[in-house]
Amino acid sequence: MRTRKAVGAIIVNKKNDVLLAHKVKIMDGDSPKTISEWDFIKGGMKEGEDTNTALKRELLEEANINEYIPVEELPEFTFEFSDELKSIIKYDNQVTYVFKVLVDTDKTDIRPDFDEIDELRFMSVNEALNIMCHDTSKTYLKSLIKKGILV
Repeated sequence: MRTRKAVGAIIVNKKNDVLLAHKVKIMDGDSPKTISEWDFIKGGMKEGEDTNTALKRELLEEANINEYIPVEELPEFTFEFSDELKSIIKYDNQVTYVFKVLVDTDKTDIRPDFDEIDELRFMSVNEALNIMCHDTSKTYLKSLIKKGILV
C-alpha cells in the first residue's frame, strides 16, 4: 500500500472564521482531473521536505500566504482514496499532518492560485461544515470543535 504524505492548514482569521478553498483541479498524476470541491488547504509533501517547509510552500502556492502565525500542530488524519483517484495519483491513502495557523487579513493579500483553486473564502465553522465535500474533512473539523480547538 502506497501512502502519500501531505500537510494541511486550518487557517483562521481574528474572528475565528476558517478559510476554505474551492478546488477545481487535481494536479497529481499524468493527467489532471477537473473537480469542484470545497476543502481546507492541503497538499502533498515533496521528497525530503519536512512538515514546516511543506506547510510554508503550500500556503504560498495555493493562497499567496507568506505571513502567518503558527498556532499549534493538530492531530494528523489518514484517509483512503477512491478507486478512481488511486488510478490517477498512484497512492492508496494519505496521511495529512495538520497545523492551525492565524492569518492577519489586514496584512496578507490572500488570493487563490487560479490553477488548482479558483476561490478562497473565510466563513464560520458551521458554514464550512455545510459546504465541505469530503466526509473525512468534515469529521476532522467536528473533532476539532469537540476538543475546543475551533468554535
